[in-house]
Amino acid sequence: MNAVHFAEQATLGCLLLDPAAARPVATVLRAEDFAHPWHRAVFTTIRERHVAGAPLDAKMVGPALVERLGQRKADLPRVLDLLRAAPIHPQTERYAAMVLEASLRRQVACHGVLLEAAALSASLSMKSGPVTRVAGLVDAALRDAERRWLIARGSHSDADAAAQTDPSTRLFDTALGADRLLRAHPPIDSTEAMQNEAHLVAALVTHPADVATTAAWLRPEALTDPAWRPVYAALVQVAESGEPIDVVTVNWEVRRASARMGQGPGTRELREAVDSAAASDPGYLSRAVASDQLRSTAAHAADALRSCASNPGIDLVDVLHTGHLLTKALCEKANVLPERSSGSPPQRHLAAVHDRTQTRDIESMRGVLGPVAG
Repeated sequence: MNAVHFAEQATLGCLLLDPAAARPVATVLRAEDFAHPWHRAVFTTIRERHVAGAPLDAKMVGPALVERLGQRKADLPRVLDLLRAAPIHPQTERYAAMVLEASLRRQVACHGVLLEAAALSASLSMKSGPVTRVAGLVDAALRDAERRWLIARGSHSDADAAAQTDPSTRLFDTALGADRLLRAHPPIDSTEAMQNEAHLVAALVTHPADVATTAAWLRPEALTDPAWRPVYAALVQVAESGEPIDVVTVNWEVRRASARMGQGPGTRELREAVDSAAASDPGYLSRAVASDQLRSTAAHAADALRSCASNPGIDLVDVLHTGHLLTKALCEKANVLPERSSGSPPQRHLAAVHDRTQTRDIESMRGVLGPVAG
């Protein structure tokens, strides 16, 4: 038994022993805040009886639980465990706040999965819509979580806080589908991502009019391929100085950039890359690089959310604030992509998904994430 399970038992046991605590606890907790399914059923039963004005003692809640779950699943002997978990001098609202904190931390971790899936969908479709939509939902859920937490700590008053069921705050089941969607695809290919960056930088040498647009969202330090960072830095430097851009000038400036950013490609390699990318579309290559970086940023965001949420040493308010910062960063990355498709760029298709369960999960995600395949 872990601390969360014990706190859930103590909260329910206290409610059975002290029915008067049902009202303040109901303003803080929802049934889905309990991690254990049986605990959720018990809390739902207690809450329904409280609303109906029916007795809440164990003798009366037991038969109601049997009626809800059936004799076997009701498992009435476990009610004794709830009663034994209640301390002699209970602090029911404090235990309820513990249950709420654990629930909100689980939700934050699930938000990371949603953001990763949204970034994957945006990368597949080369559209920003999936990320902006999901980021908006996650931000709304984080605001709701902060409000509920302030109520639980007595810093805010809202009698209907727990009763509200804003769809944007109930993303846990959707996150499970998003997790399966992510597992249906390989992680981002770092080699392909570096190739996309190299092609973009090389193409910009022969399309100098696109340098300023690219430099507005892509910093040299953000390139994953260290060999092409000094080339891109030199290219941006030449553009900012107002000098004409060509492969000779860029190659000359790479010498200076290499002194602080590491060795770049040799003259022959640079010339060959520029010649090869001369007919490429910098706009499409920019979207490809932006998609790769978006997925990478989302993966790091999900890891950060999971790490923060699972660390009890980090205050929950700080965890929620971190979530807002990460959704903002993702939206800024996604803004490089168009909101809707324009023209018919090359499509990147989902890997085949043969399992019916995975197929249903992909279909269920489309309402939140948008189209996930070309």
